[in-house]
Order: sequence, then structure tokens, then C-alpha cells
Amino acid sequence: GKFLANTVQTCFETLKTARDAISRTGHSLVLGCLHRYTGGMSSGHHLTTSVGILQALAQDSSSPAVQVWSLHAIALIADTGGPLFRGYVQQTLSLVINLLLTVSASQVEVHQCLGRCLRALVTTLGPELIGGSSSVVDMRSSCLAGCAVMLNHPDAIVRVSAIQCLQQIQLFAPASVALNQLVPCLCDSLSNNHLLLRRAAASCLRQLVQRQGQEVMSSASKYGGGVVASAPPYSPSKCLEAALLGMLDVEVDSQLRSDVCDTFTSLLSTSAPAQPRHWLMLCYAVLSAAAQVDSGPGLQAVDVDEKPDDDEDNEAMVTSAPVEQKKKTEASAPCWPSKVFSVECVQKIMTVCRQHSATHTDFVQARTAKAAGSGDFLVLQLLELVRTAFMASTGNVDSLRIAGLRALKNVIEMFADVADPDYAGHALMEQYQAQIAAALRPAFAADTPPDVTAAACQACSTWISSGVSRDLSDLRTVQTLMVSSLSKVRTRTEEQSSDASGQSNKDGDSSLDTTSGRYNESTATMEKLAVLTAWAEVYIQARQTAASKSESPAAVDEFGDPVTISTPDLLQLVLPELQRLRQYWLLCLRDHAMLELPAQFAPQLPPDGGAFYSSATSDTAAGYYGQSWPPLLLATAYWMNSDDFKSTNTRPVALSSSPALALSAGSSDQDRLDRYRLALGLAVKSLCSSQSDQPKNSQSMCVRSLLQLFSCTWPCEQLAKDKTMLVELLSVLHRVLLTADLETQQDAIQVVNLVLTAYKNQLAKDRASGDAESSTVGEGGDDGDLQPGRSIVFVALEVCLSAIVRTFPMLSPQHVNTSMGGADQTHTRALQRSANISPLEASLAASAAAILTSLPDLCTPNGSVAVLPTLLFLLSGMLCEASVLDSKGQQRLPTVSTSCLQALKTIASSSMARNGPVAVRWQTMLASALMTVVDTAEQLDTARDPSVMLLALAVFIQSAPTEVAAHSQLQARVIVVFSKAFEHQKIDVQHKCVQALLSIFQHADSIVSTPFIHTLGTSVVQRLNTAVTQRPRTDAESGLLVDCIRAVEVLLGATEEVHRTAMMGMLVPLLIDLLVDDPSSSALKILHNYALERVKAIGPKFPAAFRAVIAANPALKQRLEAALKGSAASQAAASRKAAANTAQPVQPTIKLKMNFGKF
Repeated sequence: GKFLANTVQTCFETLKTARDAISRTGHSLVLGCLHRYTGGMSSGHHLTTSVGILQALAQDSSSPAVQVWSLHAIALIADTGGPLFRGYVQQTLSLVINLLLTVSASQVEVHQCLGRCLRALVTTLGPELIGGSSSVVDMRSSCLAGCAVMLNHPDAIVRVSAIQCLQQIQLFAPASVALNQLVPCLCDSLSNNHLLLRRAAASCLRQLVQRQGQEVMSSASKYGGGVVASAPPYSPSKCLEAALLGMLDVEVDSQLRSDVCDTFTSLLSTSAPAQPRHWLMLCYAVLSAAAQVDSGPGLQAVDVDEKPDDDEDNEAMVTSAPVEQKKKTEASAPCWPSKVFSVECVQKIMTVCRQHSATHTDFVQARTAKAAGSGDFLVLQLLELVRTAFMASTGNVDSLRIAGLRALKNVIEMFADVADPDYAGHALMEQYQAQIAAALRPAFAADTPPDVTAAACQACSTWISSGVSRDLSDLRTVQTLMVSSLSKVRTRTEEQSSDASGQSNKDGDSSLDTTSGRYNESTATMEKLAVLTAWAEVYIQARQTAASKSESPAAVDEFGDPVTISTPDLLQLVLPELQRLRQYWLLCLRDHAMLELPAQFAPQLPPDGGAFYSSATSDTAAGYYGQSWPPLLLATAYWMNSDDFKSTNTRPVALSSSPALALSAGSSDQDRLDRYRLALGLAVKSLCSSQSDQPKNSQSMCVRSLLQLFSCTWPCEQLAKDKTMLVELLSVLHRVLLTADLETQQDAIQVVNLVLTAYKNQLAKDRASGDAESSTVGEGGDDGDLQPGRSIVFVALEVCLSAIVRTFPMLSPQHVNTSMGGADQTHTRALQRSANISPLEASLAASAAAILTSLPDLCTPNGSVAVLPTLLFLLSGMLCEASVLDSKGQQRLPTVSTSCLQALKTIASSSMARNGPVAVRWQTMLASALMTVVDTAEQLDTARDPSVMLLALAVFIQSAPTEVAAHSQLQARVIVVFSKAFEHQKIDVQHKCVQALLSIFQHADSIVSTPFIHTLGTSVVQRLNTAVTQRPRTDAESGLLVDCIRAVEVLLGATEEVHRTAMMGMLVPLLIDLLVDDPSSSALKILHNYALERVKAIGPKFPAAFRAVIAANPALKQRLEAALKGSAASQAAASRKAAANTAQPVQPTIKLKMNFGKF
């Protein structure tokens, strides 16, 4: 510290007294370096003196060298001073502006240092530049004025400083920079011979287009200074984006090329959705460029091989002069890196257009919008996309071919589902089958590099699986290419055998594989895995298509007639090769499993490597296996599912009998067990790992593999015998439900259902075997303790709770105190939540509710008592939340309501609630759940659907034990709820009420049904009496009366024989009174026909009582006879009308002049 203080003081004294330029320049630099070394906070007490002395020296016009180094020192101090230098900004800025205007332009070094000072001052001001105070406005104007002066300076370094200053000002105060003036200047700078100036212009453009892409393009398009009228439409001299592409062919500086690529990509992302054709044609022009093209003004090539010497680095950075033998108006055709970049940009165009609007992939909407003048759309440029991908795929550079094949794959994926509106039942991509096949064919030549063949295999599998081709014959061409690639897939043992036989037959045919030995062995592994992966993807799609073939959507042609869409049976393409493929798939999975083992198991691995890799290339091959194994696992699971694990012959006939090909030795059961453990282990390990380390869609494919695996009986039996593995699998699936997308969660919940069903079946076998007492078999034991981490039921509850809480967060344990009753705020929140629930979320919650019903069967009696409160809480809570109505008054989640009702019915009718040692506790908890439903149903508010609660009450009364259903207090409250519902203002609620009562009236136990009949039966009869005088006006009212008649009929059947005549005397007159002579509306007709039908059915069923009623009232007899005659007359008229419609066909209106009867 003392040394620094002494040094600074010495500099002060010397600068004040010395008059020679050397002392002044040296001590000025020392002063600036000391401030940079100590930092702004440590040198703050010297800041005033230092700045004052240096500013005075900067004004010494007699010595330009003194000005240069003093300005340089000021720039160093401003960079390190931070907020402490803020008080000196205004005076320093005034000094810089004054010197810019007074110092001669020939003193280049002074202007360069002024540029560095101005850049440091802008950095110090920072976000203050956006302010509106007068001082800030003055300083901002001064900065912009200084930049304008430096932009007009003849020296390139000064202009670089100006561009960098404007770039910083635009960062802090974008509105203050005039893009219409800056962008043309940057465009001119891109063609400058100075490398640093081109760098600065590209960097500034990169920043501008990220925030103001449209404005930059507009400013560049309005600038006509560099436009050549005779240039081609997509020449670099026509537009900024073409100039950027042209720079990629002549620039060798990595940072400059990176900035140019980023600028072009940002411009593309901004304007491609509105102008896809412009960008596609620009990229296509690069691919199809002739040998000589216009390079634009000033864009010159730099020889890559000519590198400056170490002593000339700085000079090369400043001048970077072009190669003299290349003229300005002439350049070579675009280099292959530029073409590869263009193809990658085509893929970027597809990505941004797909994210921008669905119209880009809808041909009908795009054509309509185009006709209306709403712009251009990508689907209308499908021909250009296919042509660009075709040209790149058939190029002469491997990287370009790979990029083209990937682009072709993306085109197929994006437009495969687009229908052709001119040909119903056909896809728009169908017309490009020939081009796609022609683009793929060269990639399967014998001398093609493995990485190109791998990319082609991916495109082939995508094309075959896309469903574009409706005929297998159209797919045979591409399938033949894949079959030819399969000939390259051989295990290392087979290759060694082939090499040995080839050595002994040197004079034989050597046309097998011309690429053997030309590439690294790991590259051959990549090619083989790509081929097998492509076949696996086709097989997966074939199995999925076969499963959903019966559900194909019906299409309609242009005349409105249905058209049958025929889907090709892809299995016919795979089955001839399946015997060999399934063995290779298993070997690949085994190799991947060995490569995934921890390092401590390395000594146990085969010393020579696996089936498709050697020990020397294991590190590289592990990456290839890591990207390929998920579809291989899913295809293997589909194959094992196809014959329910019964197939034991996994050895292909055409392969050698090397023991390396066998997955495991031993009995057939051991072979099945090895395959089962391999598939299960790979899937579980992947699901347990971080998804960022896994391939794309690996989580979804692993869950789907488990779904196929446990859809078979044998794997379920093996898993049910291993309780530890079952708990581990459920824990993994619980994690999937917390992290995966909805479709994967739906598959995971199905897997949970399958494995729990398997465990339930295993427990049933154990209980039936008699080896142990049935009351001790299951979860919970004698004390009902379900231990976390060890109990299957506990983990299953966690899984179900995760699925339910996602849809109904109110049921989370963190919100257990939230009321499920009828507070208005609670209903409002429930309404808001239900408005955002998707069908997949509702289906997931419904599946979880179905799983909950099986949990008591997995427990001992005491264990079932421990889990039952949770089940009833979740089911009743879901039912209450699912009954919330949407804004239109419709029930939003009918699937969840139905599933909950079915689950409650299953639990309420359980045998443990009626018999056994825990029946009383079950009944108590069922009564509590019924009380919860009654509390909600009593309100019958407008936020929930009353019909759902009525059905829930009916389910409890009908299915629960008599001790619960006949509880006096509960029964009285339920009757009150039904009474209110029967008087509800909505007809559909009344209708549901009568339907629920109909099931209760039919209850087998009269103790349950009698109170309902006594209280509500009278109301039903009164409703029928009212209908005699007040006829129904709508079909809904007629439907309600029809169900009322059914309810009275049920009461008639339950009436004792002694009172049946009296009951008949009430019902038959009601039915006859409901008959009308001439039904004038559909509602009256429905009621009339049903009443007459029931009269005709009741008479034969109870003849004695019926005759007694009719005989006692002759008027009823007359009305009944008239109704019967009218019905018979109506039926006769309908028969005559039907016969008339099937009469002789109408004679043709055109008469033939010649009789062709003898021909």
C-alpha cells in the first residue's frame, strides 16, 4: 500500500513538472495502470487528482503522443472506476467531444483512444442512458454525436469503436438509436476489407436482430446503396440475409462466422413464419448455386491456408487483405459448410413455423388464407421442401447428405398427417413418394459411409411408419433398402467366421461389404445399431397400427360419401425378418446392459467385448447404445407380448450356432426369466436415472415397454412372487407420475393396475391353498400396520394420490382442513380448477379411482380397516369435486364421477363390510362416508350437479350393508334430500331423482326400501295425477313421467296380494287417463305409447286384478278399447306406407331406341 501511494505521488509530481513527451507519456500510462490494478474503491482518494491531470494532458495539442497515452489512461480509469467515476463523466465526455471535433483526422491514434474513452464512458453510464432528465438527455446526445463523428472517420479501428459504442447504447437505451441509419452502415461494414470492422458489424447485427429483427430487416430492405439491379433474386447484393450467407463462404474467422450464423438464424426465426417461401428459396439457391455467382460488393475470400506469421498477427487483424487473384465480382460456388448450414436453416424454418401457427401444417386453411391475402404458409411450399431435402440428400459431401436426410425425415414427420383435400383418403405427401425413394436409394450403396447409412435408416423408418403410403407395394422400394442394410448387421463372431472363410477362399466372390476395414469399428457399431433401431421403430408402428386398425377414422369424399381408408399391414414387411431381428435386439440390449454396469463390475465383463462392439471401442460404443436402446427395448417388449412369453426359440435359423448368440443357456423357463429380467432391469434403471442423461422419449418408451411386458400373464406371475421388486417398481412408477407428461402418466397408471391385479391374483391363490390362515395373508398383518417403503398398498396409495392431487389439488394432505361442503368460495375455487382440467387429467384421476377399489383386497382384515378411511376420503372428495358444473351448466368431469360411483359401489358391497371380524368397523366408516355425501347433497346449490350426489346416495343405499343403509338418522336425511330434488326446478334433476328412487324401491331388504316408498311413493303418484290435467310439453317431461310409471309398477310388484287390487285400481286409471285420442306433439306421443304399452303388459301379468278394475269402471274400458283400435289403425297405416315405398321401381325417363334384351 505504501509503495503504491509513493508511486502515485511520484507520478503526480512528475506530470506537473516534466515537459518532455517521453516522461509525460510514460507516467500517464503508469497512472492508468495503477488505477486498474488497485481498483476503483482503493484508488478513490486519488481519482480527482488523476483525472484532472490526465484531462489537462489530453488537451496538449502540441504532442499527439501525450494525448494518446493520457486518453488511454483515462479510459483505463473509467473502466475500473465504476460508480466512483460517475461524477467525472460529464466533463470527460465534453473533453472527448471537443477533441473529436478539433483534432485532425490524420492523427489516427488520438481518435482511436478517443473511441476507447467514449466506450468506457458509455459503460459507466449504463442503464442511466434510458433516463429522461435533462442532464442524461444531454449526455446521451453527446454520446450519439461522438459516435456519428467516429463513423465518418476514414480509419477502420475508429469506426469499430463507434459501432461498439452504439451497440452498448442500444443495449441500455434501444429507442435512442436510429436503426434506419445504423443498419445501412453495418451492411456496408460487412463488405469491408478490415477484419475487425466486419467482426464489429456482425456482432452488432447479432445483438440488434435478437431484439428488433423485423426493424432490422425493414431498414436493410429500404437501403438501396448496395443493390445491383442485374443481380439474381437471391444474390448477396440483393438482401442482407443473402449477404450473410455469402460471408460464410469467404470468412475463416471462427468468431465472425459464429456471429453471422447467429444473426442469420435470428432473422430467420423472426420473419420465416410470415415469409417461408423467401427463406426456403434463399436456402435452395445456396444448394443449387452455379459455379460462378455474384459475391456482392466487397465480399472477398480469404485463403484458409494463408496464415500470418507471429510477427504479423496485429497487422493481419487490422488489414486482413483479400487474396489478390480473386476478383470482387467473382467467387466460387458456395462451399459445402454453407450448404450444410442452409439445410439446417430449412429445418429451423419448419420448427419456427410449426411453433408459430397450426395453419402452416393445414393445407385447407393455408390455401383459404392464401386466397384471402393473409400471407404465405409452409405447407404450400411442400414441393420446395422436398426438393431441397432431395438435393442435399443426393449431394457429394457426406455432411451435406446427412443434413439432407435429417431434413427429409423432419419433412415427413411434419407433413405426414396432412390430408390431400383434392383426393379424399389420401395424404398430401403421397405425391412425393418417388422423390423420397430416390433420395434414400444412394445412401444404401455398398461404398456409402456408415454415418450416412445410419441417417438414411432413420429416414426410412420414419417414412414407412408415417402411414403416408396406403399400399404395401409402394413401400416395397424403401423396405428393400432396409433389407439390404440388414445384411451389414452381423455379430463380431459372425464377422470373424466370415473373415476366416474369406481368407480360405481368396479367389471367390468379394462383393459382400466394400466398406469393411475402411472405417473405425465404433462407426460400424453405430451403423448396425441405426439399422436395428430403424427396424424396431417400424415394428413398433406396425404393432400399434394393427392394434388400432379397427378404429381408423372414416373419411368423406367430395360428394359426402364415406370413403374407407385402407392402412397397410406393416407387419407383413417385418415378419420375414423378425426371427433374425428379435435375436439381434436382445443382443443389443444385453450389450447395453453390460456397458451400463458400474466400474467395479468391469472385471466380470467379457474380455473381447459384446456382440457388436469390442473392448477397445467400448467407451465410444456406449454412447451409440445409449441413444439406440429405448426403441429396441419397446420392440422387444412388443415381440414378447405377441405370444405371451411362450416363445422359447430365440435363436435365428440363418445365424451361426455360436454360443455368443444365445442370451442365456439352460431350460426354456430360464431363457424366459433372463429376457424378463433384462427388459425389466433396463426399464427400471432408466426410470430411476436423471432424465437429462437419457435419450429423448426414453421415459415414455420404458413405461410403454413395461405396459407391454405386464400385459402378459407369465411376467405378472413372476413379479407377484417378488414383493420387494413389486414395491420397487411401484416406487419408480410413482416418480414417473411426478415428472412425466400426461400420456406417459396414463401408461404408468395402467402398469400399476396390471401389477396390482397380478398381486391380487397371487394372494387369492395363497388364500385358497390353505398353507396359511386366510386372515393373515395380505398387507397389514394382525395389527394393520402398513410400513412405508415396504408395503405394496402404501406405495400404491402414494401413486394414486399423486394422480388424484394433480387433478384435484384440494385433496392434497396439505389441504385436509379445506371443507368439501358448500361454502361459496370453495365452490368458486372448484369451478376455476375444473375449468382447466384436460380430458387426459380426468382420465388419469378416473383410473386412480378404479385402482383404489382393489387395495382392500390386498390387505388382511385389519389392514383393510387401516386403509379404508383414506379410500373413502379420496373417493368422496373426488366425487364432490367432480360434480362441479362448468360455465354452461354442464358437468365437466363425467368420467371421474362415473369411476368414483363405481368405486364406491365396489367398496360398499365388499364382503368385509357384512361378514368377518371387522364388519362393524367397516360399517362405521361407510356410514361416515355416507354422511359426507349427504352433507354435500343437502345443499343442492348451483355450483354442483345434484344428479351426481343423488346417484351417489342411491349407490350407498343400494350397495351398503343394511346396518348402514337403514340407519334411522341417515335414512331420514337422505329422504329429505330426495324430496327436495323431486321438487327441483330443473327437469333433469327430477328425472335423476326418480331413476335413483327406482333402484331404491327395488332394494331386496324391505327395511331399507319401505321408508322411501312411504315418503316418496306418494309424490310419484301425485306427479302422474298432475300430468292428467297438465299435459307434458317437452320430451324431457315425458321421460320423467315414463320413469314415474316405472316406479309405480315396481311398487305394484312389491305390493302384497291382498292389496294388489287396490294398487291396480290406482295405477290402471292413471295410465288410461294419460292416453290421448290424437297426440299432437312428440311429447304426448311418447307418453301415450308408453302408457298403452304398460296397460297391455299389466293386464296379462295380473289378470284377475285387471279385470276387476276394468269391470268396475265401464268408461275406462271404452277409452282403452278406443286407444287399442287407434293403435291398430296406426300400425296398419304404417305397414301400407312401408309397402308402398317398396313398390315397383320408377321407370327410367330416358327410353332406349334399341332393345338389348337378346344380348
